Amino acid sequence: MLAARDVVVVGMGRVGRRLVHELHSERSVTVVDLRADRLDMVPTMAGRIEVRKVLGDGTSRLVLDKAGVVAHTTLVVAMGDDTVNREVARLAREVYHVIEMVVLLGSGFVPGEGLSESDALERHSATAALVLNRLNVGETRGVALGLGKGELRQITVMEGSAAAGRPLAEIHPHRWLVAAVYRDDVLLVPHGQTVLVPGDRVLLVGQPEVLSSVAAFIRGGRPVFPTQYGERIGVLGEGAALKEAAWLMEHTLASEQVSLSKADVHPDNHRDADIASYLLDRKIGCVVMDPLPISWTARVGLQSSSRKRFVLASRVPILVARGTLPYRRILLAVGGDQDPDLIAQVSIDLARQCGASITVLTVLAPSLAEGSDEQDALRSLPGRVAHIARLHGVVVEKRIDHGNPIERIRHHAKDFDLLVVGHSARRRNTLFTPDVSLFLLHDTPCSVMFVPWNPAGL
Repeated sequence: MLAARDVVVVGMGRVGRRLVHELHSERSVTVVDLRADRLDMVPTMAGRIEVRKVLGDGTSRLVLDKAGVVAHTTLVVAMGDDTVNREVARLAREVYHVIEMVVLLGSGFVPGEGLSESDALERHSATAALVLNRLNVGETRGVALGLGKGELRQITVMEGSAAAGRPLAEIHPHRWLVAAVYRDDVLLVPHGQTVLVPGDRVLLVGQPEVLSSVAAFIRGGRPVFPTQYGERIGVLGEGAALKEAAWLMEHTLASEQVSLSKADVHPDNHRDADIASYLLDRKIGCVVMDPLPISWTARVGLQSSSRKRFVLASRVPILVARGTLPYRRILLAVGGDQDPDLIAQVSIDLARQCGASITVLTVLAPSLAEGSDEQDALRSLPGRVAHIARLHGVVVEKRIDHGNPIERIRHHAKDFDLLVVGHSARRRNTLFTPDVSLFLLHDTPCSVMFVPWNPAGL
């Protein structure tokens, strides 16, 4: 957080203007830009504070002098050119001896010219995190802390949170933990019997891919789907996809339904990273698509499935619509190669918004030896998911079955409106090692949603 001192912001692009708008009212603010039209877009008042505007090149000492840069200034450099940003930072450090600065970089940090790693922030991830800290009431994300990947969150426990009144041990943290609790300006070092109460500020530490749903649960237990991925529903298709996308719009927090171009997301034409960026840039939180039969070459492993490749590349939930509306009964299939907590959070969230019940299913393959550690772990999965659901006030039925996972999941799915599964790891499908999610993607008796539980491995 910027100190309560004079702030000079060099660069009045979108980031700079947003920052001026969000700065606390007790600060003195000066903005610098080479373009008069950008300065004209900056308000003359930020709350009750007058904004001083300086027209000129931020790499000029005369301009920095005019802006009033001194050693105790907090300097933010947010031009669109990394070379320019580095030169402004160099002058500030070497000539004015500025200690506190934030320099946005588009290409990542490279040591040199007086710029330290603590000064630099990667533009896209840091900007998003800082803006979210202002927009998300009761939640602050760690920026330039730890690995800088969003593994730190501070949230405030709200009234009605399902976590309030429960010992931490009862919540069973997995891949995350409560590192600190702040209550009435007192730091509490938490342990298993620590009970959270409304108003507590809680510091969460864990793997970034699970913290969004965990933070929403601890903060207020409120549904968030699909906004933890994006606020819009993307549609690929003209049949059941349109109807189920409209239904999701009505029953979830999605703000808009948009059509997607198959040519823009087809994995034969684009890299995985480009597909993910395309959906991210358009704020797509879930893609709804019509079903597609599996080709015989993909079925036997001679060729990969372009549909499966798109699902893996997208990094957002994918719903294959088969017209089984409304979602009143949801089947959640979990296995040992997935993250059941993450998939469960999405399923429970969706069930709460849709007023649906959940049945969690684990299928034990015949190859698992009776009494093996792996089998015991799989048998415990439905109970673990049911426990998470109870914290949200959702009742879950538990099922354990034996046999071929593809056949048994399909068998159970015929009695449900929606099947929710996780992506399997990227691997080649063969006759001897079939890819379960591949066959469920192409052939399931009900609509099926795939949740990206392993984005880091794609």
